Amino acid sequence: MLKPLEGTTTSKIKAFLTVYQMIDALDQMRQQGMDLNQLNREVFKDSMTATVHLSYDLIMKSFTNHERKMLQELVTKAPAH
Repeated sequence: MLKPLEGTTTSKIKAFLTVYQMIDALDQMRQQGMDLNQLNREVFKDSMTATVHLSYDLIMKSFTNHERKMLQELVTKAPAH
């Protein structure tokens, strides 16, 4: 069972964006024919986390005000199971 994510709205958005980035990158690698079994998952996870944390402000600026508001609402209203 998943535990509810504790923390600030910003930390929750960063976690969400990191997971999204990982899924997107894995899909791109798969489409390019990469053998995902060769992927060092720990290094990949650390790389995706660092990318989001270092470029968070730029990522957020790429969203419209409406999209930022929707993202904030998504992480604040997410049900805790």
